[in-house]
Amino acid sequence: MDNIVKLYEYINDKDFYEIHYQRLLAERLINDTSASYDNEKAMISKLKMEGGNATWSKKLEEMFQDLQTSQNILRDFGREFSDMSIDFDCRICTFGQWPYSGFDVVEMPPEVKGVTDAFAKFYAKNFNGRCLEYRLDKGKATVIVPLIQKDKKKAPVVKEFIVSPFQMIILLKFNKQTIWKYTDLMRETGIKNTDENFDRALLSLAHPKLKVLEKKPNKKDIKPDDVFRINNKFRSPQRRVVVPPYARSVGRRDKENEEEKHVR
Repeated sequence: MDNIVKLYEYINDKDFYEIHYQRLLAERLINDTSASYDNEKAMISKLKMEGGNATWSKKLEEMFQDLQTSQNILRDFGREFSDMSIDFDCRICTFGQWPYSGFDVVEMPPEVKGVTDAFAKFYAKNFNGRCLEYRLDKGKATVIVPLIQKDKKKAPVVKEFIVSPFQMIILLKFNKQTIWKYTDLMRETGIKNTDENFDRALLSLAHPKLKVLEKKPNKKDIKPDDVFRINNKFRSPQRRVVVPPYARSVGRRDKENEEEKHVR
């Protein structure tokens, strides 16, 4: 930790460092991947003492305050609504204190809408003048999927997929019908392809190394007429399976393919 602070002392463009530090910290806090909140706070204090921007460090400290406030509100909500059908958790991030800009508002799927609407009303009732907007491009969800076996006499194999909220919406649409065409699925979910959000979520689920969804044709690129279905042949020794995000840029891949055509 001290070595990082020493490096920070020699950085000329501290504004650039601080922007990325805040963004990565926010990702850790929202996704609950921080190894230790105490170490995070200690690091912020050290950077602050080393000459960090006071306004910047104050925003970082307020992010932790938001987490504590979120825990308190969720505890009170759980006491009043103890019969929830799903496990619900969220981070209430005060606008302006977290590093995220605009985002597309996507309607909650009916399977979770009852809980999210109840929490929004509870929050509005207890904090007059405030309202919530759910960011489904951040966070994670657990979706339980029963995989139908070829032998109908056998019980379905149940898997729990740890996915992004966008992927949760996509998977839940297979409760409505078993096969979806790309364009129909995008329209039905309401997920816009801003920053390739829809394509990334879908391609990660259909990635050959994991293959939660079957894709036809089975190619790396994605086309409007491609069709998708739950892969009932999915196999994994673990009941809980983490679906990693799609790392590459869909747009960049298309551009690379186009450049290869010109070279040939």
